[in-house]
Amino acid sequence: MGGGSRKLAPLGARTRPLAGGVWRVAPLQGEMTQSFLSRVAARYGVGLRDLLAAIAEVGGLSNIVGQTRLDSEVYLNRQARDRVSQLCRVPERHLRRALPAWVQEEPRNRFASGPAAQFHHTAEKVVPWGPACPECAARSAGRVEGARLYLEPQQRVCALHRRWLMQAPGTAGRVVRLPAGGEQWVQAQRGHARLLRRSSVGVEAFEVAAAVTASWWWQAWSREHLWPSRLRSLGSGGDGS
Repeated sequence: MGGGSRKLAPLGARTRPLAGGVWRVAPLQGEMTQSFLSRVAARYGVGLRDLLAAIAEVGGLSNIVGQTRLDSEVYLNRQARDRVSQLCRVPERHLRRALPAWVQEEPRNRFASGPAAQFHHTAEKVVPWGPACPECAARSAGRVEGARLYLEPQQRVCALHRRWLMQAPGTAGRVVRLPAGGEQWVQAQRGHARLLRRSSVGVEAFEVAAAVTASWWWQAWSREHLWPSRLRSLGSGGDGS
């Protein structure tokens, strides 16, 4: 995370200049709320947990439930959302349009009133996501920053920059540079999108394909050569994340 980590004072009357926002940080379309807040925190040179402690502060105490993880999502109540809007200098209605989970769920409160935040990381609460294409994110944000987006299966390949945007539990995801001949991945994505337009059953095709290729990877099927070689080529082309 950019900048050194330091404590951020509560966003109250004593920190009015900070409460009004020094930096404008705009969300990416479809971005996860935790990803957006991590980018806001980085802009102010603090950690995510420190930022949330200031946002969800009630009488000097932190009104946060749950633990932050690389693959978690955070939900805010109205008062916390208002504070974020002030801090990032983006109108709340714009945040609501860009961030799918912005008003998805009200968090549990440790206290009866005041701004609150809650982390979730289970599949029941957090729908499929993936890392943003670094080049696309940099163009949108105006600076190089890691970000996570909610992604459907047909959105997991950036055809322009030849990136495979992979969700990996327990991590912030992985961006894989497609190897030479990566056009076959792009064509497969386009074929899947066409299938989805014809029938919603096509959603299962991605899940079945993922399960089959995972079994080839872990079980090392002796009679299958093409897909293991493709998986190995992808494994050597990762950009990290």
